[in-house]
Amino acid sequence: MPFLGACGKGKTYFAMKCVKEMQRRKMCSTAVILDLKDPERPQYDGKIVKSIADARRILLEDAPPFLVCRPGISAQDAASLVQDGAECGEKLALVADELTPLLRVNEDTLEPQPRIFAGPSLPWLHLQGRGLGASCFILVQLPSHVPGSALDNANCYATFGLGGRSLEYAKDLRLLPKEAVSTVSRLERGQLCVFFCDREWDGIVYGPS
Repeated sequence: MPFLGACGKGKTYFAMKCVKEMQRRKMCSTAVILDLKDPERPQYDGKIVKSIADARRILLEDAPPFLVCRPGISAQDAASLVQDGAECGEKLALVADELTPLLRVNEDTLEPQPRIFAGPSLPWLHLQGRGLGASCFILVQLPSHVPGSALDNANCYATFGLGGRSLEYAKDLRLLPKEAVSTVSRLERGQLCVFFCDREWDGIVYGPS
């Protein structure tokens, strides 16, 4: 499920509320959180891991509610934990705090390549993971960079405040119905709209809470 919105609009808070509600309903045992933004200080509470070997051991031994993957673990590593767990019958969720670490890097320029996932487990989560109980939440500031599989296979997505070019990209990608564009441009911190792929927008603005 993509969460689209500018920095500071409440994506992180809402993502954690969703995960906790899933855990309350027994839909998810562990959230694997990719937290690479600040190498000095984690943003999330939970069991901190910095190597894929430690992450796999802790998942097997303890299955903590929140496994926080710090620098030293790649996006593909984190996604593979969720994939492997789902294929073994575990209900896991990947929470990617930012989109950029999930994208393939151009070897010549070292720049992330828009719309191309960095490894095979990331598209797997969107194409096949849901049927096995795997969930994926991606927090996105630049809608134009989201890979097609993440958008095309999401049954719903949440949109927080967007403006400028990001709002234009969301319109061009048909992520927003015409009647929602002006509403999304005015959303305040903590407010969001939820769009489902199989129904019309309900016109509701949720939050803040």
